[in-house]
Amino acid sequence: MEFLSVFSILAVIAIFVLFIYLEVNKGKIGERTVARILSRLSPEYKVYNDIIIPSFNGTSQIDHIVISPYGIFVIETKNYSGKIYGGENSDHWKQYLHNVEYEMINPIKQNSGHISALKKLFYGLPEIPYHSIIVFAGSADLYINVSTAHVLFDDALLNRIKDLSESTTFRTAINQYVERLESRKIEVTRETVHQHKENARNAVRQHNLKVANGVCPRCGGQLIKRKGKYGLFLGCSNYPKCDYTSNI
Repeated sequence: MEFLSVFSILAVIAIFVLFIYLEVNKGKIGERTVARILSRLSPEYKVYNDIIIPSFNGTSQIDHIVISPYGIFVIETKNYSGKIYGGENSDHWKQYLHNVEYEMINPIKQNSGHISALKKLFYGLPEIPYHSIIVFAGSADLYINVSTAHVLFDDALLNRIKDLSESTTFRTAINQYVERLESRKIEVTRETVHQHKENARNAVRQHNLKVANGVCPRCGGQLIKRKGKYGLFLGCSNYPKCDYTSNI
């Protein structure tokens, strides 16, 4: 009986440790799942996983980049469960899990920042289309209102990439993009990841400070209260040139 009691305690501890490990590493687990899926693409698709590049705020860490004759696929991976609600222009999306509400950064805006950093990195090269894809690797129920980005589950990723693979006009430019990325990417180490996280925290602080002072963090215009179908929100005075919005 004593042996069974000790065994039961050890089993509970093991389950608890496994749960903590999965919670802490669920983002990386989702990224590895998507990386395995992308590895099934043909050789004309050049796949990069977990890559850091220079950006406006110092650095940008991108989950997956696929350079192909059909454009550049910029993929942000999320590994969530529960119910996810969000809109294309909102700053944050909501996750409801076990009747508790959580907030997450809008991954469409997150990916938009990645694409801006890539465009800066590839400045001067022949123009090529960018495809923003948000992939959910978990078992979430999605209630997302979007029109320009692609939000989907991991099992639909390859088909979506193939659906977007229509034109081969850019085949001759691929090597230039690959060479530029190879020469400018930053090695992923403990130090560079730490610096990237510090850069990201500083960027969030600057963003929030500008919004609090009524300044558009995207273009420097004035933020004005506007009324939409979902209520009041802050919009940039330079609209439609700048379509930045923020919830009130």
